[in-house]
Amino acid sequence: MPEIENPSITKYTIWIYRTMEWVQQGRFDLSQSPRVTLEKKSGDCEDFAILLKYLSETELSLEVQLYYYKRVETEYHVVVRYNDLLYDPTFGMVYELRY
Repeated sequence: MPEIENPSITKYTIWIYRTMEWVQQGRFDLSQSPRVTLEKKSGDCEDFAILLKYLSETELSLEVQLYYYKRVETEYHVVVRYNDLLYDPTFGMVYELRY
């Protein structure tokens, strides 16, 4: 597990963004487990979101959801939703969910 002082979902989001390498894995790739993503230090947006979800639930005891949305006609992006915020470890950003 990452050594983060005063951990929070925002800090984990930024940690993943700064320490992991994004790789394009294709439209129909298989998701990696959090352990594999930590070992490889790489993955795609879904792998990073799964890792953030895992860290949020196991280290912070938060109930979070994976949130899939369409970015462009043929491309989806995955982030983590907690309350009305979206945490994007691929880009190291936090967004307010707008209805």
